[in-house]
Amino acid sequence: MAKIRTGRASGFTLVELLVVIGIIALLISILLPSLNRAREQARQVQCASNLHQLGIAFVMYCNDNRGWLPRVAPYTQNGQPEKNEDWIWWQQASSNTTQAPDRNILQSPVLKYCGVNSQSTTPTTPLSYTLQQQILRCPSDQLIDHPKATGTEPDGNYYYSYTLSNLMQGFTDNFLPDDANGNQMKPAQVIARIKHSADKVLLIEEGATTIDDGAADLPNCDNLLSIVHDHSAKYPESQTNANDQLPNPGCRGNVAFCDGHVEYVPRSYIYDLIPGQTDGSTYNRHINPFY
Repeated sequence: MAKIRTGRASGFTLVELLVVIGIIALLISILLPSLNRAREQARQVQCASNLHQLGIAFVMYCNDNRGWLPRVAPYTQNGQPEKNEDWIWWQQASSNTTQAPDRNILQSPVLKYCGVNSQSTTPTTPLSYTLQQQILRCPSDQLIDHPKATGTEPDGNYYYSYTLSNLMQGFTDNFLPDDANGNQMKPAQVIARIKHSADKVLLIEEGATTIDDGAADLPNCDNLLSIVHDHSAKYPESQTNANDQLPNPGCRGNVAFCDGHVEYVPRSYIYDLIPGQTDGSTYNRHINPFY
C-alpha cells in the first residue's frame, strides 16, 4: 500500500516574500549613495588625469615656443578675433564664419602634445563624441547645459570642460581682467616669468553655469571652479563676482598647476584674497603669476 504524504509543500508565503523584498529594498537604499559616491570618485580621478595630461602638454608647448604661453581662446568679438595660438579650437557652430570661422578641435596646438593631431580643415561637428576629444571633457560634465556667450559673440556654445586662466597666457588682449583699482592686470606671457609655478593655477575644470569659452576669468569670479564631483555641494548656485559671497566656497574641484601637477582643491583656494589684503588689487596668490 502506498504511503500517504501529509502536511503542506514547503515554500514562501506572501508575507515572507514581502519581507524579503522589503529587506532587499532597504539594503539598496543604504548602498546606493555609497555606490554613487564611488562612481563619482572614479570620474573625478579620470577628470584629474585629463587635466594632468593637458598640464604637461602646456609645458611641452612652452618648451617648443621659447617659453611663450598660448592664448586663452576667448569667444570672438570686435577686436578679439580667433588666433592660431588659441590653446583650444572650440569654435564649431559660428553664426559669422567670416569673423569667426568654424574650426577642427583636433588642430588645437596643445593637443598635439597629447598624441592628438589632424591635418583636416573640416570643422568639428558640435557636440560630437570621439575618442580623441575625451581628454578635453570631464565624464561628469553635462555639456548640453553649457550657456552660450551673450551679446554679439558668434561662436556658439563651448562643449568642453576645461579653461585656461587668463593671467597664464601669452597675449595682452583687451579682455584681460581689471583689478579692484580699475587697472588692467598683466598676464604671465612667458612661463619663466611665473613665480612659484607649482603653486599657480593654470587650468581649471569650469562649472557648467559659467563656462562659455576657453578662458577662465578667475580674479573677478566670473568663471567658477566646477564642484560637480563634490557630493556636499548645494544647488542651485548662481554666478558671482568679487563683491558677492562665493557659493559653495568649501566644495572642491580639479585644478592643474603651471608645473603640470593636479590637485583637488576647494573654491576658496582660488578666489580668497591674499591674507592681509583688503581689496582685490593683487588677488589670490594662486592666481597672480607675479606674486
